[in-house]
Amino acid sequence: MGPFLYIVAIYPLMATMAFELVRMLGVFRRYGVFIGAACVGFVHHAFYEIFDQLGPQLRWWEWSADNEIAKPFLDAVPVPSIVVFAALWPMSLALCVQFFVGRHVDAGRRFGMQSTDAGRRFGGWSLTGRTVVVGLLASVGVLILPMPATIMGIGGNGWRAAGYVIELAAIAVIAVVVLTRQWLRLRPGSGAGLLTGADSVRHDNPFIRFYAIVYLVVLAVLWASALPDYIAAVDGVTANGDPIGNLWYTLACFAVAIAVVAAAWSVRQARPVLAGDGPAEHALTPTS
Repeated sequence: MGPFLYIVAIYPLMATMAFELVRMLGVFRRYGVFIGAACVGFVHHAFYEIFDQLGPQLRWWEWSADNEIAKPFLDAVPVPSIVVFAALWPMSLALCVQFFVGRHVDAGRRFGMQSTDAGRRFGGWSLTGRTVVVGLLASVGVLILPMPATIMGIGGNGWRAAGYVIELAAIAVIAVVVLTRQWLRLRPGSGAGLLTGADSVRHDNPFIRFYAIVYLVVLAVLWASALPDYIAAVDGVTANGDPIGNLWYTLACFAVAIAVVAAAWSVRQARPVLAGDGPAEHALTPTS
């Protein structure tokens, strides 16, 4: 029952959380499908690795150290898990979801009101069909996106690790720059100008904003409870014989996740300036 809940609950939850946080920052509207998907992959990676680096120590799962596909490892966690499952898989999923559904919905929205234009709304059968296509193509994307690292892996695990690091670094650079720029553009009081064009429709999801905080608090408590055994571990193994993850990597992921959640909270009151509103310097004044 445990593995079943892990697959059907954790993965969809984190993918939805990352997608919605990026969407709340308006990244898809301004930068398009691919860049938005890369940001989703980066945000998902941050949330997921907080969980992934802790799991082996708490015996939530166990990796086979002899499995060549899992090599190389960063402490107790395979690098392919850190990159493919934590970043490239959600990137592929977000790309397909936004391409087949999200961009059409966004194109039919003006100032928070749904357009009646044909093709902007999806019926049950249409949405079901697109969901099936998204699932199939997202799986193909998981094979395509890690291909550079897979090819480099012909030269050995060291080359494969280098390939994964390069891919993750590229996603991280893109996402940090884009997410930072969007936050600076949208945050209330920034004076960045009118929220027009790509920024003219604000999306908010209060459930995700609150749930992201709950998730981070729960994982922080779990990490705190595991910290004594982690510190006492010898050669990467606790006294109970459990392998430990990388604390510094986890702290970096906590920092990214907290920053993204804080950004989503800070821009929630930014509003588009409609005809008849005041000058540009008042465009980002919080709503009452």
